Amino acid sequence: MTDYRDTLSYRLVRLGRETGAKYAARLRQMGLRPLHVRLLTAIRAADRTPQNEHAANLGITGGFVVRLADDLERMGAVARERDTQDRRRQFLVITATGESLLREATLAATGLDEDLARGLSPDALTQLAESLDKIRASLASGEDCTSSA
Repeated sequence: MTDYRDTLSYRLVRLGRETGAKYAARLRQMGLRPLHVRLLTAIRAADRTPQNEHAANLGITGGFVVRLADDLERMGAVARERDTQDRRRQFLVITATGESLLREATLAATGLDEDLARGLSPDALTQLAESLDKIRASLASGEDCTSSA
């Protein structure tokens, strides 16, 4: 019988947890959390999207988006703008400070990537990235991960 620790699932979960913790530690030095970065990324990608839609897109509650946005607003990373058509709606807009924080967060991720890939050849790294993309696509579509693309 295969030991649980030898399964791909266990290895991926463990690696994800360890990598996430290392990335979170790097972000803490900037006063950020991973969800702050996800929200900044979403704001930048979806120009003038209402605050409540960000919650649905990120899979978190509206109240949690409000708290994250409050944090980012205090940092000067986002601004809230009222919808001129519906005063109850607010849009989150990324500021120059937010763009700068997002660049720093990306540099932190890139540095972590370099640490993670240190023992891999360029070919092995390419193959790993392709394999991870294939697994993620298979999970997202509900297909068997062993089917060929």
